Amino acid sequence: MVGGYKATGSMRLANQKNPFREREDKSGMRLPKIQYIIFAEGIKTEKLYFESLSRSKRKKENVIIRYLDRWKVNSGRSNQLSVVTDVIEYVDKVKAEKKINPRDLERLFKKLVEDAKVEELTEITNQLNKLTSQFPDLFTSKEGIQSQLFSCITLTNFDSEFDKLFIILDRDSHSFTNEQFKEVLAKSQTNNLNLGITNPCFEFFLLSHFEGISDLDSEKLKSNLKEGKKTYVEKLLNDYLFKHNKTSFKKNSYDTEFFINRTDTALINSEQFETNNECLEDNLGSSVINIIKEMID
Repeated sequence: MVGGYKATGSMRLANQKNPFREREDKSGMRLPKIQYIIFAEGIKTEKLYFESLSRSKRKKENVIIRYLDRWKVNSGRSNQLSVVTDVIEYVDKVKAEKKINPRDLERLFKKLVEDAKVEELTEITNQLNKLTSQFPDLFTSKEGIQSQLFSCITLTNFDSEFDKLFIILDRDSHSFTNEQFKEVLAKSQTNNLNLGITNPCFEFFLLSHFEGISDLDSEKLKSNLKEGKKTYVEKLLNDYLFKHNKTSFKKNSYDTEFFINRTDTALINSEQFETNNECLEDNLGSSVINIIKEMID
């Protein structure tokens, strides 16, 4: 299948530093930094949260968070099994491609985002055209090339001894069958992928940042039926947010810092709900909190 992933957020090189050499000091020695590469089924809510967490003061100093988006050609394939399959295929293609020199990609990336000179533009264009024609599964002219380069370089520099790959998924029983759930668990284990699953959806993970949610109707939460334009969980989340700080919840626009600052509440609440992926097939809860515990102080 043709299609890959792209980095999101700002990719400028602050103070001319190379973001891909973050784990090397001036002497070239390895620093104990862990790279968390995050893929997600959703294209809005999860992206905002993890991009915000990557910049948060609560994030551990030895943690680097990279959130990677799907190409548009893949964005319509929202079935959870398809997402996991897409990620595995893309990661395998990047790892298996021996003709790509990551240092060459880094130099090209640097020119694109920082200091390309006019006389270099023709050569840069030729290099990009060569990439999209020679490696169509990794690069496409229909997506932002800077973010594609960032994504490819990130995975090329992936070190299984230090780094971790995560996929954030909704349990959503309406679109995720029991057979698919079991296959997702098996594929992830075989391919050394870590899963952050929430039953019924990522919004419930956000809802867990409020007190008193253990008194809510668990069956209504798991069913998560639509109530007008919002699902049951989205409506609750909207109501809780408005009660606390007079703001509303929108998938593509919400106060991520508010939730990150309330992570301690989510940690306490997680003790009342399921956090084990194997048990989230039928039980209310989220294993995303296990990932967050690794990332923050």
